[in-house]
Amino acid sequence: MGHNSDNTYYYLHAYTFAFLSEFEYEVIVDFRISWRRSYGGLLCTDEMIADGTLVGGQGDVECFENCNGDLGHLSFQCTDFSVDEDWSSGRGRIQAIVPPTDTDDVVQFG
Repeated sequence: MGHNSDNTYYYLHAYTFAFLSEFEYEVIVDFRISWRRSYGGLLCTDEMIADGTLVGGQGDVECFENCNGDLGHLSFQCTDFSVDEDWSSGRGRIQAIVPPTDTDDVVQFG
């Protein structure tokens, strides 16, 4: 789990990594994010949850080592919220094919 220093948002993620061939790996990142509604920005609503509205999050999952570019944007769908308890939550998935720059080394991203 990660969080920022003023406790306004939290995120949890799980990675799946599949070896497709010597030259291609499939990476799936499932993530859940929660934040204080009072922090500002997006406020999830019942309509957004019912419609499955895709929300553009902040940032990308980037390759750090042995790959190039980004895996994808941190877009998500709102899943729940509480006005009284001051929080909103959502979940998302990034799925990408990654060609490693060196097939004898690990791919790192975050």
